[in-house]
Amino acid sequence: MPAEAIAKNWEIAADFTPLPEVFSLDGNQTVRVYKRVRPTSLPVAVRTFEKMAAAFPVCPPGQADWICLTQRTTTGYYYWRCYQFRLGGSVPDLKLLYARTALAEGELRGVLTLLDDRCRGAKLCLSAIDSEGRQSPLAETIVEQPIRRHEIRLSFAGCGKRHLMLTVTPLASGPSDQPGQLVLEKLTVVAAGAP
Repeated sequence: MPAEAIAKNWEIAADFTPLPEVFSLDGNQTVRVYKRVRPTSLPVAVRTFEKMAAAFPVCPPGQADWICLTQRTTTGYYYWRCYQFRLGGSVPDLKLLYARTALAEGELRGVLTLLDDRCRGAKLCLSAIDSEGRQSPLAETIVEQPIRRHEIRLSFAGCGKRHLMLTVTPLASGPSDQPGQLVLEKLTVVAAGAP
């Protein structure tokens, strides 16, 4: 898909520029490396996701349920559905786009763990987002120290045919200039009324 996005001049292609080097591989194959020249805007990221989802209507095995749209953050995704990330400083928040078909109503469930004292808490906002990047708030909650591990349950309705996006924003900065670390685990979306 990245090669097709560049070759077919998708909107996201404007965020990259080719480096001058071209590498030759066995079998008369050539490789060109592209460098990001600017962050991808939220509307372009959503529209790129829609094109990719149309090309692959069934998600490949091991594909994460959520796509990290935040750039300039250290984010790790693990196969046991655990996201670990750092926030603060130049990363004001984390934006995760739900990579499955959004339900009109349901509940976002998961566990948020604050890993260190630099992270005093976080605000979680669940929104519906359309292909123009317009967001409609659906639900929100705030988690704070001294409790480090919080169960998350955000009920929502009115998503319609839009996408779900979760935004995690740290509360007041910690005692250090270093960003705090947070972990999101078992982040799932279930239908309304599910046990």
